[in-house]
Amino acid sequence: MKKKNKKRKINFMKILSLFLFLVVALFLLFLYILNILSLKLNILITIILLIILVIIIFFINDNRVKDSIKKKSIIFSIIIILILGFVDWNIFKTLSFFTNITSNNSEVINYSVVTLLDSDLKKVKNLKEQSVGYYNIDSKDNYKLKVNVNYVPYADINKLYLALFNKKVSAIIIEDSLKALAEENNENYITKTKVLHKFYIEEKSTAVAKEIDVTKKPFNIYMSGIDTYGSIASVSRSDVNILITINPNTHKILLTAIPRDYYVKLHSKNGYRDKLTHAGIYGVDESISTIEDLLGIDINYYAKVNFTSVIDIVDALGGVTAYSERSFTSVDGQQFQKGNINMNGEKALAFARERYAFGDGDRQRGRNQEALIKALVEKATSPAILLKYDTLLTKMQSKIETNIPQKVILSLIKMQLSNNVKWEIENNNVDGSNSFQYTYSYPHQKLYVMLPDEKNLEKVKNNINIMLGEVNEGI
Repeated sequence: MKKKNKKRKINFMKILSLFLFLVVALFLLFLYILNILSLKLNILITIILLIILVIIIFFINDNRVKDSIKKKSIIFSIIIILILGFVDWNIFKTLSFFTNITSNNSEVINYSVVTLLDSDLKKVKNLKEQSVGYYNIDSKDNYKLKVNVNYVPYADINKLYLALFNKKVSAIIIEDSLKALAEENNENYITKTKVLHKFYIEEKSTAVAKEIDVTKKPFNIYMSGIDTYGSIASVSRSDVNILITINPNTHKILLTAIPRDYYVKLHSKNGYRDKLTHAGIYGVDESISTIEDLLGIDINYYAKVNFTSVIDIVDALGGVTAYSERSFTSVDGQQFQKGNINMNGEKALAFARERYAFGDGDRQRGRNQEALIKALVEKATSPAILLKYDTLLTKMQSKIETNIPQKVILSLIKMQLSNNVKWEIENNNVDGSNSFQYTYSYPHQKLYVMLPDEKNLEKVKNNINIMLGEVNEGI
């Protein structure tokens, strides 16, 4: 019996030693993969842990060691296994999070098959051998259905719907963002039609990062907020368009809010003008290139969020405190008083989206969005966030899309840990005059747009170039 007990003790010690070795080895591996600490500190931590590992394994396995020391060593080893095991798990989740938000280089384009409300059609298979209209402005083949139909192209959204109403076609296929745009301007498109079928096409994104040493050189990030809930990969109108210019040398951040209705030349549409928000319909790369043309800059990276993202991120942070310049009531009835306001996710989204409550509409909305970003940065960089770290990673996992490489994100974290500086955030707002103009995406009817104020635009460009270090302040 004594031999069996002794053998069990030996096996327990070996298993304990193995677990201890694994958690320490994994921690050191993650430490070097992350590379967020200085080389000297990495080496020091490695030496200390290896010394502790050797000593503890020796104490718990050598029979010459006193039982009292052995017991203390066992307890100490279990504590280390629990602590480093917890740390290893969170580092693994962190690396997985970075991989998930940076690896998705595709965009999802959502389509609806629409028919008349009083139609006898019940399923898409009922369209077999019938005529189906589609919007072919970009000459893409994404409209293809899994049923044999006679496709009829239309280069005008209204003519497409008119063909449906006049029963020239049994149904129409339209991308969901364009469908929403058409419905905003014609109530009949909502009240007299129904969606027969929905499908999506996945395409590879062409938004390529322009990499730079972000710890030494200023750089630009385009933040796009699309007007949808659900999947962040969906292509939709970009209602939030903020250029974030970061100077790691001066520790300053410049937020340039560009109104959604700003009248711009779409980059890939032969100089045709449209609202900036509509650029998002053609992919985030179109928004990026259009803003680069407008401001005469390079955008190094982008980050994309949607309505769901804002709600979940704010709630995961435990709410934020943002400053409201005005007292107002949002369209969904939420009350906002002038001053600092504590907001949960739903309230933060209402704060960032509201524009109808203001005389200057989208201009004030842009300022509110900047205030929310400031609040998010302050909360995310506060020590208190460590207590919500696990929840934050879980919530944000599928709520952000970016082309910022993992190594770039880690280098920024390393820089922040090394310097521990407080960033100064400044605003830089684009302005213009109200007008009604034809747009590329909806060419047959004039829509509200904001015409660029050239003097203001030059000032905005100059402020960005100052932050980038390309011109001196005061010139």
